[in-house]
Amino acid sequence: MDYVFRLTDGRRLVLWSEKNQVIRQLSGGGGNRSQISLRTDFLSDLSAVVMEGKFYYVYQNTSRRVVLALPEEEERVLFGESIEHCRHGGLTLVENGGQLYLFYTAWSPIRERYSLNVCKPLEWFAGEEATVGGEIPVTALLRDEETVPAFQLIRDADGIRIMTGKRCFCLYRGVNGEDGWREGLWCDRDRLEWYEEQAEKADLLGGRVNTYTQEIQRMSEEWERKRLDYEDEIGRMKTINDDLDGKVREAKIRLEGAVTQYNELAEVARQLQIEGKKWRDKYYQETKRKRVKLPEE
Repeated sequence: MDYVFRLTDGRRLVLWSEKNQVIRQLSGGGGNRSQISLRTDFLSDLSAVVMEGKFYYVYQNTSRRVVLALPEEEERVLFGESIEHCRHGGLTLVENGGQLYLFYTAWSPIRERYSLNVCKPLEWFAGEEATVGGEIPVTALLRDEETVPAFQLIRDADGIRIMTGKRCFCLYRGVNGEDGWREGLWCDRDRLEWYEEQAEKADLLGGRVNTYTQEIQRMSEEWERKRLDYEDEIGRMKTINDDLDGKVREAKIRLEGAVTQYNELAEVARQLQIEGKKWRDKYYQETKRKRVKLPEE
């Protein structure tokens, strides 16, 4: 995958992988371009972002180590093959609120199951545990999956959402400002639950019950509208899919008919060739016989 970024100084940065290389190209005004090979040990899963005018990228190298490249610093190894997690994939780097998040899948040979994980590498590098060889803290969104979890990352005004199958994980800030991940059907439902909790507290304290109740009602109606919209969209897509299936079946029938007709015509042509050859050979034999019977001069 190629990545194109616009830097704060106006230059355009392009990053891509080619064979075992990670290549960077900078282009500025006047058509000037400079291209260099940043790494020569690339294996898979290149992902890159720009944060505060600097670009970061992560990839898996030929030693199967997951490596994060920092601006103007040497690369940092996040993790590699181990007894617990010896296979990684789906590396996805994203910036949110001035922090880097890395999402990835991991295979555990002990449990023989997959997991979907997230970590914050820059926060870990800034701590003391990184200097003494500690392991980077990881949050497992999914555990013990029989197959590799397929996931989609969505950025919006509310932050980060991870969609995987029918499940959704939303990033939120705790009371101490720490990150957390909450699972819900939709992210709006998470906010609705928060208002319900606040309403219960307000009721116990004899406070602003009406305000929270009205907000709960508004959020409930909004969530219900969105749910109906999603159901309508699913129904529309199903109708389109059924229509396409019908057209595919019709085209298949026409194709089979055309193939049958072609085979029949081919057989007729073959029989005509055989019959023509028979009459041609007979003509040559008759002509030769007449030549033999002609009297000598």
